[in-house]
Amino acid sequence: MLYARVPLKLFPGIIGLAPGADGTHPGLPPYPTDGNLDLRDLAAGTILYLPVETAGGLLPLGDTHATQGNGELARTALESPLSVALRLELEKDYPLGGPRFITPSPVVRHLDGSGYYGTYTWSDGDKYVGEVVVGANSGR
Repeated sequence: MLYARVPLKLFPGIIGLAPGADGTHPGLPPYPTDGNLDLRDLAAGTILYLPVETAGGLLPLGDTHATQGNGELARTALESPLSVALRLELEKDYPLGGPRFITPSPVVRHLDGSGYYGTYTWSDGDKYVGEVVVGANSGR
């Protein structure tokens, strides 16, 4: 028999704040306020910054995974029920056009020992762009 070893990295696939625009908002594509990102680097210890467009924020969280490739474009994940603990803070007067995140450790373990700062590119009209831009962690 052949066996495969799959490293686990637990994370919620959906996390974000309600968009400010009126109307119905489908789960895909993600919005500047986030949504169905499926970014495996939004795991324990990561700091996620989101723009607030709605009074109260209205934070949904779900679609939890034990592991997955990056982005909804990966299409395959090990879905898993998880308990998630969050600490929420409101930073006023912090201009933010879309999601930003800072990881506590390397995104890819073989590169180096420091964390990363990342942005996520969301949809532009009817185009879905699943791009993660990552650079050396230099703070916010």
